[in-house]
Amino acid sequence: MTAKILVVDDDSSHRTMLKAVLSAEGYQVQEADDGDTACRAVEKYLFDLVLMDLRMKRMDGDAAQKKIAVISPGTPVVIMTAYGSVRSAVEALKGGAHDYLTKPIDVDELRILVTKTLHHRMLEEENLNLKERLDARFDFGEIIGRSPSMRELFETLALVAPSEATV
Repeated sequence: MTAKILVVDDDSSHRTMLKAVLSAEGYQVQEADDGDTACRAVEKYLFDLVLMDLRMKRMDGDAAQKKIAVISPGTPVVIMTAYGSVRSAVEALKGGAHDYLTKPIDVDELRILVTKTLHHRMLEEENLNLKERLDARFDFGEIIGRSPSMRELFETLALVAPSEATV
């Protein structure tokens, strides 16, 4: 499955460059020119990654990133800015950004970061799926019994089932 990436930047030439680089890597790329447009796109479509400029006119990247975290909590956001500083990087990461890039963007660094971020997202989804399957495996809902002794047995089973202990 091809990853879908949303590129958010008020500089159209920068968006075009990023789209060209990411499309050449095989990703589906959609563009937005400000944070508000990005939030509306995230409400409509599921993205695997959002690359967002920090300083934009109508809604800046920081505010948009926080709104995207509410709309689509699992979608990683990588903040980009030409005004890079340690303070702004720390603030972006505290705000929930997955990572941080400074402009001008190093294309090789971008490729590595996108690959790493998408791999991390895939592992998180796989982890959640495995946990759900494991929870279903130890669900005792199909066993009939409502007496106090059966409820006590179910509680004991729930505690012991995930362990390697013999009972």
